[in-house]
Amino acid sequence: MKIGLLINENYEYVIDLFSQHKDTGFVITMLIDRNPFTKDVEVLDNGMIQYSFTYFLENKSSFVDGVFIVTKQVGFVQNDCLKLYKRGIKNIFIPYPIIIEQKKDFFKDYKDTFSSQYVYRPSFDKPFLFRVEAHSVDRCNLNCNGCNNMTPIDCYDKEPSCDSFLNDMIQLHNLFENICIIGIQGGEPLLNIERTLEFAKIARKYFPLSDIRVLTNGLLVPKMPKYFFDELSKINVTIHLSIYPVTEKILDKIISKFKESNVNYYVAGGGKKEVFYKRLTLESDNDENYNNENCISTNIHYLRDGFLWKCPSSALVKNLDYKFHTKLYNRYGGIDIHTLKNGWDIFYKLCEACYLCKNCSVKNRKSFEWSNDKKHTLSDWII
Repeated sequence: MKIGLLINENYEYVIDLFSQHKDTGFVITMLIDRNPFTKDVEVLDNGMIQYSFTYFLENKSSFVDGVFIVTKQVGFVQNDCLKLYKRGIKNIFIPYPIIIEQKKDFFKDYKDTFSSQYVYRPSFDKPFLFRVEAHSVDRCNLNCNGCNNMTPIDCYDKEPSCDSFLNDMIQLHNLFENICIIGIQGGEPLLNIERTLEFAKIARKYFPLSDIRVLTNGLLVPKMPKYFFDELSKINVTIHLSIYPVTEKILDKIISKFKESNVNYYVAGGGKKEVFYKRLTLESDNDENYNNENCISTNIHYLRDGFLWKCPSSALVKNLDYKFHTKLYNRYGGIDIHTLKNGWDIFYKLCEACYLCKNCSVKNRKSFEWSNDKKHTLSDWII
């Protein structure tokens, strides 16, 4: 099978794996780069031809039998799959990100295909979602300035509910054949390990192949009881550790605790500190189509109490309205998954720009130094 490889920085490792498993019949014939600044056609130092994603879709899609997606920014995968499918490419292979991050052999023990535990192949009999995030806890022990989840100014009047999450997971299971990544976060999910553990068990029951992660800043890890990690390990859930300056100071203790508990863990960014960005604007005059194509959150959906939102910001921006009296939130911006019961309708809607895309400026996003001085101002989030 002739494969086009949609690449990221780990693509050399992937090419090596394909070379080691030539007997499978999979051969990489070209590279594809979705970076909008990539040349249409370029011959690389390794002799391979690389095409921009746009050029590939318009001119080269008929030259491959399938596409293996290894993208740097996981937020784009869902939209990219839709474009490939519309071009008639039905053989699409999506390695679960944790497999690529840990450089595992996704061919292992399989002679003519990939392990379904490592690589997801959409059937398109039913739609799929690439990434869904849900809060198990709204509170946080850091409350970073400019927090992407806007936890320091949380305005929810009740904590997330296990019953609500269960009902939502059942419905998503009915509507979609898979969710590649399910992120359980907050806030800081380790502030309530019983609820977080229950969320993880529910997610695993209804999505047995998902890459399920508990996202944490790690500060509470050294104090966690062993049974918590044991239970996560039993259901193959990964601890996703984000590095902040305060986390870095106790990183050795955190890693020792993970190893001692034999739990799956992943250190985000290869151990680099989190970089904070702000990109929201009060003016709704930004290019929504450009944002939908290039925002890293475009396919990172947020689940809460029966509603699925395009991205976390579209759901949580109401916190800014509550605190600073802005008018950014649209309460009709989420999809009621228990009313709109056609999975494809939901899938297509989530691939479109949402109401907040006009108040988002990906082109002009600004990075800023991390702090948690608790003097939260509107300028922490607004350009």
